[in-house]
Order: sequence, then structure tokens, then C-alpha cells
Amino acid sequence: MASDLSRLRKLTTAPATGDHQEEFDKQVNAKHDDRGVCLLIVAQLENELDRALDHYLQLANDQRADFYDQEGPAGNFSRKIALACALGFVGPISRENLRFIRHIWNAFAKQPIKFDTAEVAAVCNNLKIINIYDRPVETDQQPKLKPRQRFENVCASTMLLLASYAGGVKEWKPGESELGKSLWSGELP
Repeated sequence: MASDLSRLRKLTTAPATGDHQEEFDKQVNAKHDDRGVCLLIVAQLENELDRALDHYLQLANDQRADFYDQEGPAGNFSRKIALACALGFVGPISRENLRFIRHIWNAFAKQPIKFDTAEVAAVCNNLKIINIYDRPVETDQQPKLKPRQRFENVCASTMLLLASYAGGVKEWKPGESELGKSLWSGELP
């Protein structure tokens, strides 16, 4: 019989479903406090990163469980980011964005802070918005965005890019470009 903790870990490492997305959208659109929004958005971003890793690696179910286990190669957000970079489907701009997002997420998980907290706002200002509509990829700092808006925009565009890479966005062609074959083609080192 599985322990309570192992059942919880199994739930935690299970791939996200359409129902998860629906519930996520409801919760985020309710415009909870900054802390709740940050934690929810980054959890969803991590789910998209999982889907992209799953797509790239094509692991069997028993391999997937070990891969995402707490002690496994993709046992935390930091390791998943490193893997995505090493596998080449996340470029340097997104790698840096994901690093900043991970630190912001950790701060929100541990402290009762807001996006306008000076330390959080400063890191949010370092996030680079990737223009996902006009290729090649260009960054647009949009300096007038508030920290929360910048954070949400960067997370949303990163999720869209990851979803397109994993096959979640079929034949999305802004202009004549096809997103997904070479995810961050203008950004790769």
C-alpha cells in the first residue's frame, strides 16, 4: 500500500490536463492577490515546461515518474529550466527570464509581498518580453508596464512558446512563420 506522501507525490508529478487549465484560468481571472496570482501562474508555467520536456523526451510512464520525482533529474523548477536549456529548446533570453521568474516565485512562496515591493519590482523590470507575433524574436522592454503586468506578460508568452513546442498550439503562424519547429530560433545561442 502506498504511503500518503507517495500518493501526494504521484498527484504532484501527474501531467496537467484540460481540467487543470480550466480551473487555473478561473482562479487567475478572479484577480486574487499578487501572491496567489504569482504562485498560480508560475505553477502553470512549470506545467508547460513539463509538457515540453515530455514532448522532447517521450518518456514511458514508469520513467516519467522517476524523472519528475523530487530526487529525479527534473525534481524541481530549477532543474527543469537547466534541462530545457541543455536540450536546446529554451534560449538565453527565456533562460534568464525563467531564472528571474523562479526567484520571484520563491520569494512569493516565502514572504507576504506584492509585485510593487521594491525588490520584486526591480527583478520584474529585468524580465524581457519576447515578441511572439513578429519574427525574428525581439525583446520589447515596454518600460511603462507595471511589475505585475510585465511578470504576467512574460509568463504568458513563455507558456505559449512552450505549448507550441509541445504541440499544444497547432499550426500557429503569425505572418508566415511557423512557431514550434524551432521554438526560440532567433534566440538560440
